[in-house]
Amino acid sequence: MKTIFVLTGMLTLLVGNTALASDSKIIAELKTSANALDKLYQEKKPVLVVKDGETATKIKQKGPPAAAFAPVLKNALGITEQEILKALQNHQHTLSEVVFSAKIAAAKKTSFSSVLEKYKGEAWIPALREAGIDLEQTKKVLDDLYVELAFVSLAQREKGK
Repeated sequence: MKTIFVLTGMLTLLVGNTALASDSKIIAELKTSANALDKLYQEKKPVLVVKDGETATKIKQKGPPAAAFAPVLKNALGITEQEILKALQNHQHTLSEVVFSAKIAAAKKTSFSSVLEKYKGEAWIPALREAGIDLEQTKKVLDDLYVELAFVSLAQREKGK
């Protein structure tokens, strides 16, 4: 009988540790996806261009305008373009914050802007969990948006040439 309790305890511990490892992995992957998405809409650092061996010239690159991303975000997240543009105005918020806010607002049936202003930095993941949002599904949304917005960004870059 004692052996059964020991084996049951060991099995419970093993399952618990596996769940923690899996949880840590999805959190790390979610953060990586969020950072990748955020890099699409950042102020670009100046780049150096050397022509024919002459002195390098600094050229400031611009990221795509928020208006270019707004229709894609609107369709994916179910929030208005005005809300998106206001959130992204002057780079006040990142793309991942917009995604997280929209998901939490939908789950809690509250306003997008109130959620967006409530959380910062590392507080997003606990907020997503508290709202009952699946982190793996959220990562998929971030990844899908990354692909779509990367094409938008490339199209904007081609327009600027």
